[in-house]
Amino acid sequence: YDADKPDEPLDQSNSQTDGENVRIQVEAGKTYKVRVFATGHLAFNPDYDLLFKPIGSAQNYAVLFSGGVSANNNHQRYYDSTRRLYETLVNTLDVPADHIYVLFGDGTDAGVDQNPSSGPNINSDMSYATNVLSATEANLQTTLTTTIRNLVDANDHFLFWSFDHGSGTHPDVNYSGYDANAATIFNEESVNGWGWSQEPRDDELAACLAQVDAGYITAVHGQCFAGGMQDDLQPTPLKTFSMAATNHYEFSYGDLFVDEFNNALEAGHTKTWDAYVYAHDNDSLAITRGTYTGNQGTYTSGKEHP
Repeated sequence: YDADKPDEPLDQSNSQTDGENVRIQVEAGKTYKVRVFATGHLAFNPDYDLLFKPIGSAQNYAVLFSGGVSANNNHQRYYDSTRRLYETLVNTLDVPADHIYVLFGDGTDAGVDQNPSSGPNINSDMSYATNVLSATEANLQTTLTTTIRNLVDANDHFLFWSFDHGSGTHPDVNYSGYDANAATIFNEESVNGWGWSQEPRDDELAACLAQVDAGYITAVHGQCFAGGMQDDLQPTPLKTFSMAATNHYEFSYGDLFVDEFNNALEAGHTKTWDAYVYAHDNDSLAITRGTYTGNQGTYTSGKEHP
């Protein structure tokens, strides 16, 4: 409330909801106060933060998600790609480190969670990032629907990026997950988190992203069946741009697409369409743009339809 008008609160809440965000518009040079009180007789320990943000200022935020399932399955390329993108965002694009949330493997747990290119499994060094959590469904949901939701407004840009294993169906009889009708099956895809039961589905991710009220949202999916994480976003809002390494019924190979996306950012292609075009055209396994319908294309082993 305005310090000069204590009986006229600018805004108030009594819902007692964790992570609730109450926004008020203030004037420069004036004094305001926050009153926090309990309505019952139980012990009360107030916990709140104040965030001041100039009206109309655009901020950049990002969530990088890479689960890896288990130490044996969490390949080094997932760690390398996640760290490289983080460092590109901070060092090249000047995104504040505390605006980026990295959900990787087991987070900051001291146990092993990565399968390096050589040698025994290791504990991933996450000291490079400011905000680190394990890549679980619960952490992903909370980060998107509470943390990021309470930080962003219509002036801001938000990037969601995921890369590790993905689950879905495909028409290749040589691998598990085969379904002759895979091209016409939707809503069964997921991205893998940390742990065998941690598989955020496409519809669950779309529901979380829908709560992020940023002015612009970019989603980048690099895992197998990546296109399947897009269909629940459709019809895509004008403020949202989504790109994927593959269509919804094929495998993603190595780190080709996500590596080229990072190269695009480092080369100055910071507009979403330009970054996608660069990543697609430089992915050595990608079928040529414009030769197939979006999120479709004839399945070809060893090829991708971004």
